[in-house]
Amino acid sequence: MKINVLFILLSIGLLACKNDKSGNDADSQSYDLAEYESNTPIHPDKLPLPASCDLLSEVWIKETLGLTLSDVSRKESDDPGNPNARSCFFRWEDPATPNAGIFIQLMTNPVFNEYDAWISTFVNAKLSEGETPLGSEEAYKYKRFDAGKYKGAYSYDLKRFYWNIGNNYLFMLAFNLDIPESKMLNYAEKISAKVNENFAEKVKSMQ
Repeated sequence: MKINVLFILLSIGLLACKNDKSGNDADSQSYDLAEYESNTPIHPDKLPLPASCDLLSEVWIKETLGLTLSDVSRKESDDPGNPNARSCFFRWEDPATPNAGIFIQLMTNPVFNEYDAWISTFVNAKLSEGETPLGSEEAYKYKRFDAGKYKGAYSYDLKRFYWNIGNNYLFMLAFNLDIPESKMLNYAEKISAKVNENFAEKVKSMQ
């Protein structure tokens, strides 16, 4: 099976969320995920997979994004047919954007037996090849961004941000917000760092 075919078949979203400690610094990079950062993949059946709605808190989102018009609510959006992914949608009221919010998905390798290096290749492929949505002939370009201590790829046009932890976990953050690129990038950097921090705490408790 060609790698490009896998990218087309598995062009799925990805995001996450958790109740964090009030004293945590969103820009902290002190978390330890060394056992998952290796390019030597671990079988997904042996990887802890926290709920994405446990990787950010509603209060943290409201404070970090400076939301003043409403509180933040969350809804688990897992697909029962996809055991390799956990998803969550955080939404709030915004008169300028119906269903304003962010979507986070956390994923392990769904094609491990066919291609065990898919996770680490995914982000690099976004940077080198871009993404062509179904029904479109145009490939949207991706740029690099800092997801805490990891490197990621994002498309402002598609409002999607991806980053990975070794060959084991892939994250996706998507925005349903009409804001400038610089502001969205700033939000994504803060959110991804906090997601990583809370993810590390969560997987440690699941071991």
